[in-house]
Amino acid sequence: MSCKAEVVAFVHSPARTEARFDGKPFAKLTAREKRGRSWNVVAVADAVRGVAMALRPGQRVRVIGVPSFRIDEGASTPRLRLDIRADAIEVLA
Repeated sequence: MSCKAEVVAFVHSPARTEARFDGKPFAKLTAREKRGRSWNVVAVADAVRGVAMALRPGQRVRVIGVPSFRIDEGASTPRLRLDIRADAIEVLA
């Protein structure tokens, strides 16, 4: 069973297109909450991916999806990374 999360954040970096192991494209961008928490937003579905690719840094968005947490050991000190697989992205005024 997976839970849903709703995150309101500001787009920090534009989306880039990557490919999954099966070759299906997805969009990935970074969004930062006002208090500083950073999320990697991953959008696979075509409609959501299109919205993610159109976003620009500074836009305020609401992201609804399934969260996951992982340890990023690529830096000199390991960090907890927060990811959300987006089912919906809404641009807020």
